[in-house]
Amino acid sequence: MIELRVLDKTGNVLTLMQIDARNVREPDYPPGCDISMSVRFLAEKEGIYEIQALGMEGVIARYPFYIGKGNK
Repeated sequence: MIELRVLDKTGNVLTLMQIDARNVREPDYPPGCDISMSVRFLAEKEGIYEIQALGMEGVIARYPFYIGKGNK
């Protein structure tokens, strides 16, 4: 089981979801899991956010991203 979190710049968790993940790679590839999914959350402010993937031993991946106001 992998837990995905979206955090704002102050570390507040905006959304939390769990996915069932297992190694589905070919035998000659390095072990791991590959996922593709959509994560929806309300971003009330412009700024830097972060998606974290957590396994049984803590954070296994982090991905920071920026949300701007866009063009008017």
